Amino acid sequence: RDVAGFGQGIYKEIALHVDLRSMNEENSGMTTYKKRVYIIPQDGSNKESTLDGDFFIYSLNCDSIGRVIDGLDSTLKNYCRIKVHNLDKLPDSVKKYYEGFEAITFFNNQVYLSIETGDQSDYCFILKGKLDISSHKIMIDPVNYISLKRYPFIVNAGFESLTYLPKTNKLLAIYEFNGLTTGGDGYLLDPNFKKPVKKINIPFAFFRLTDIATDNKGKIYAINYHWNGDYEYYLNNNILRHTEE
Repeated sequence: RDVAGFGQGIYKEIALHVDLRSMNEENSGMTTYKKRVYIIPQDGSNKESTLDGDFFIYSLNCDSIGRVIDGLDSTLKNYCRIKVHNLDKLPDSVKKYYEGFEAITFFNNQVYLSIETGDQSDYCFILKGKLDISSHKIMIDPVNYISLKRYPFIVNAGFESLTYLPKTNKLLAIYEFNGLTTGGDGYLLDPNFKKPVKKINIPFAFFRLTDIATDNKGKIYAINYHWNGDYEYYLNNNILRHTEE
């Protein structure tokens, strides 16, 4: 069968809430859960306060944008801010090198967040917390978290990808750089954080693997992103040499 594709001839500009329009937020992760979209900013509204200041995740109905496009609503509906508690109670070993959140995913009212750290640290972190929809809050567990070691060490690389795998009841975190001859590293994580992590191989990929998502059948989709500001880190390092061709 022939299939035709058409570009969008007209578009409708939809104003986001002021929280989501702020340049300071630098929204870095997005997922859906129970018919809502959840968006996580990298640093929150006050980058200087790191994990000691107020931090919010933002949410709206999955069908809200479609309803505005179809003319059923004039503005996005059911937007809410979800305050994240207990980040300030994380140990100094996590807080010292914190450089922002990169990914978010949910399972069974549990939320999981990945933290990228500065290049001085060999480890990045995965946090978990409990979502309370009625009170618009997330309570982070400041004691039980997972440390994931970078390998190989590449400047400005962390575990930017995180998703839940329904068929295996595991979380999957993938390292951003996968340019080794053998590919790269990913980790399967127990959602309860009670079992050891399992390292798995990820296929070779140029550039940055910046986000992943899983459908209901367990198929994984990923964004393999090239930003030319990272050329020296990803395409011209001790592993890859001028591989732009």
